[in-house]
Amino acid sequence: MARSARTAARLERVWPDEAAREREREACRAWLAEQRALPRLAALARLLLPGLTLRQFDCVRVPVERAIARLEITDVEILDADLPPEAPVSPPLPLTVVADSIRSAFNVGGLFRTAECFGVREVLLCGYTPSPEQPQAARAAARAPSGWWLGVMPAGFAVIDELRGGSAVRRWR
Repeated sequence: MARSARTAARLERVWPDEAAREREREACRAWLAEQRALPRLAALARLLLPGLTLRQFDCVRVPVERAIARLEITDVEILDADLPPEAPVSPPLPLTVVADSIRSAFNVGGLFRTAECFGVREVLLCGYTPSPEQPQAARAAARAPSGWWLGVMPAGFAVIDELRGGSAVRRWR
């Protein structure tokens, strides 16, 4: 995939020189045509015709760049690979996150990733905040552990008052 990005970048660089543009266009077309892992990209090779305009080239370049971006390694994969299996687990911080009426499931997933990063003890979801089991929230959470999610509470202010008073928070699921 990195080769296609370099080929497309070369093609854009040499665009003013017609002979060089045709050489790079043909190299890019040949690379796309031989794609077996991503047949959708192979189908784009037929669009790289001699004499194409820059706009026609962009119609091919954008899907290729998107496919490359989807195949890139994520930070989570790097961190998982770097972490030794016997690494000690630090105790959670005495921190409780109260999320009240967050509409976006993607933001809830981001909240769980952030809470994991800071070692939060528990996350309390209140109001109409989507649960982490919702598909969009689960995808955005990117494998963040959900063991410390304690359920959906009825109202954020009531939960905060209970936490401030030092009493145990009644949990609903």
